[in-house]
Amino acid sequence: MDPGAGAASAPPQGYLLIVGGSERLNKELRLLRTYLQLCDQVPGRRDIVVIASATGHPEALGGEYLRLFRQIGWPPPLIHLPPLATRVDAADPGVAALIAGAAGIYMTGGDQVDLVDILMGTPAGDALWAAYRAGAVIGGTSAGATAIGDPMIARGGGSGELKRGEITLHPGFALAGHDLIIDTHFGRRGRFPRLVAAIAEQPTAMGIGIDENTALLIRPDNPHAEVLGNGVVYLVESPADPPTHDPHHGAIGIAPLTLYILREGQRYELRRA
Repeated sequence: MDPGAGAASAPPQGYLLIVGGSERLNKELRLLRTYLQLCDQVPGRRDIVVIASATGHPEALGGEYLRLFRQIGWPPPLIHLPPLATRVDAADPGVAALIAGAAGIYMTGGDQVDLVDILMGTPAGDALWAAYRAGAVIGGTSAGATAIGDPMIARGGGSGELKRGEITLHPGFALAGHDLIIDTHFGRRGRFPRLVAAIAEQPTAMGIGIDENTALLIRPDNPHAEVLGNGVVYLVESPADPPTHDPHHGAIGIAPLTLYILREGQRYELRRA
């Protein structure tokens, strides 16, 4: 069961900063600064938790975020990189308590399937949802951003062909809501075809493609998500008609699709099921 499913009568009070990747390579570190500014506004909470479960090198990648957050000015004793490489780690009550009480949780890149499989249905995963409901700022970049939606692209789509079966979907955390498929590194890696192929696999979903060093900010008190950063965010609304496919070659036909391409400062009223 989705840990947030019981919260329908009490919408989450936290923020989501969904980043398209490569923000740590930006000299100004603008999106990371924005993330910490949001964390600084969370009342009664000061700890920042970096979750590096998506990567096979958590100490290296997670450690880089620790260094960057210190560089920006967050107090080092309040920045944490707990061991979360296995479901056994994610069952540790101390780790879960740290996450539940954090001002911010930031999920790094890597493999989104590993991230979700380690956390989903564990005390640490439940704590992530609890923190978000209580007002924490949840940030995710690359794989960490993809996992914020539901479902999420798990595998496939690298060929750029619009064919049935090219994409494998996997449950995500659904922090941003259900039927939202989030893809990252979008323009640089030419991922528009794979996002459309994912929508063809789940036609009720909206697709969100986020460029590198770009983010979508979702506030608890505003239905309009805002674009931040250097690139653009692509929003692909689900088709009015069911997708069709060629039974012999698997080619997908999907129409009509509504596409929005938004730059910094522009907003979109996001449907959050």
